[in-house]
Amino acid sequence: MLVKLGAALAAIAAFVAIVAFVADYISTKSENKVLIAQAEASPPVQVVPPTPESNVERVPHLEEPNYEPFLFLKDIRVVDLRARQKIPESMKDKRFSPATWTRYTLARKKREVGSISFQFATTGVGLDPRCLTHSYRLRKAVEPDIHGDRTLKESWEVVVDVSDIPVGDDFLIINEATYWNGFRGEESEWASIKTQEGTTTEELGILVLFPEHKPYKLFSMLAYSHGSDQKQQFQGVARTFPSHTKQSFYWKIDDPKPAYAYELEWTW
Repeated sequence: MLVKLGAALAAIAAFVAIVAFVADYISTKSENKVLIAQAEASPPVQVVPPTPESNVERVPHLEEPNYEPFLFLKDIRVVDLRARQKIPESMKDKRFSPATWTRYTLARKKREVGSISFQFATTGVGLDPRCLTHSYRLRKAVEPDIHGDRTLKESWEVVVDVSDIPVGDDFLIINEATYWNGFRGEESEWASIKTQEGTTTEELGILVLFPEHKPYKLFSMLAYSHGSDQKQQFQGVARTFPSHTKQSFYWKIDDPKPAYAYELEWTW
């Protein structure tokens, strides 16, 4: 079943704000301070409502999407942890602490194809994804997935309809997903993003927004082939923009390797 949300204008406005934020983040130091403060002062993103089970296709496992028909110009994730809470023992298996990821993907259609898929997975107790800009359908894997040395309990796929986009055109897709109890660590945590196999990503980025009562302390940046447990310190062309208040951290990667995972690990 295809779902069409009436949030396209708001989503595009949000993308414009994020692109402006990231672009200005790279400019002068004084501007950075203002923009970081604006990001930290904005309200947390609301949680994504669950999709009725009747609208979800269940499959044994999810195959890697075919991204060969597309060029990824920009692929930016915003990880909003500001509504994250310490999870009491009585709530560890229930949906208690939310974190919402918003993914802004600017891509180019290189040849005729009807859809493009995006996958989301979690080590937590639940995950609710959706697309804000296009009609889509949802698929969910029955079997858990292995990501490096971690077991992902839920894996979802958002299949987005791009049949009306002409070949050669650039287009924006905004997906978001709420992860429940996915950031349980009280001393340290991590967030991982990856590039796509079979295509080129020109620019990759991740912006993490931290709870007011739990700013970050130290960061490590790792890179490894997706699915590998051989993690290494990141070596490549990138820029980092830590907030002086330690309420946000932005990592921008130029010309990332295909089919590679880029992971932030932090203490807080």
